[in-house]
Amino acid sequence: MTFCLYATRTLYVSSSFLISPLPFTLLTTLFFSTSSPVSSTFMTLPGSVLTFPIIFTFTSTEPWLPASPSTVFYHPTLSILYESPVYLYSEGRDHLGKQDEAYRHRTILFVEEFINGNVSLRLEDVRVSDNGEYTCLVSYARWHEEALIELKVIGLGSQPWIHVDGQHSDGVRLLCVSSGWFPAPEVLWFDDQGNNLTILSHWTVREDSKGLFFVKSQIEIIHSTNKIRCLIHSSENEQEGKLQISEIRRSSTMDMFEGNESSHYKLIPILK
Repeated sequence: MTFCLYATRTLYVSSSFLISPLPFTLLTTLFFSTSSPVSSTFMTLPGSVLTFPIIFTFTSTEPWLPASPSTVFYHPTLSILYESPVYLYSEGRDHLGKQDEAYRHRTILFVEEFINGNVSLRLEDVRVSDNGEYTCLVSYARWHEEALIELKVIGLGSQPWIHVDGQHSDGVRLLCVSSGWFPAPEVLWFDDQGNNLTILSHWTVREDSKGLFFVKSQIEIIHSTNKIRCLIHSSENEQEGKLQISEIRRSSTMDMFEGNESSHYKLIPILK
């Protein structure tokens, strides 16, 4: 998607990373576009590679405009400016010594593409901790612009597995488990009539070392229930497992069959 802005711009100067406006505005209208809007949302999976596509294109040439930006700076929006950046390029070189350790050896800036206005940043081995909003600040001599990017890291979760955890005179106790979720999911139970049985269950959520969530839910049902569904969903995705209970009064055998996955997640940019 291309985003275009047509407006008279205020000129800016950059000195030791401090940007301040000059007391006049550019008389000719400066036209630019970016391949990513000023505010964009991207979704990706843990462990994947993602490129923030930031490309600036000028439709009017100015004698003061250099071929390459003087500064390219990526940082979490809520962080203190220039403190522990995701990536900082300035004065013709990278400043990896100032880079936040959490992003070390995981970022690539395409310096050779600067001449084409391409200041995109590639982030490798995406982690749950990368989730959040980022600001890309680009300075070209006396001009600068910012792009806001929201990164949503989505853990899809494994197929829910339902198994018998115990029996009693009136029915059976079932356990539904799934792992690899982000954000933390919710667990719902339904019988073969579509009735919501969640109030009869209790569940726990545990976070692993990678920031993904494991969920476990337990429920006791009566013999008259023939089929039961365990639905696990987050704000971006859902999956379900199904269990059919066959002649439990006589044989207490249980036929398990694979649940159907229902995912609302798409690996495409979602724009605000």
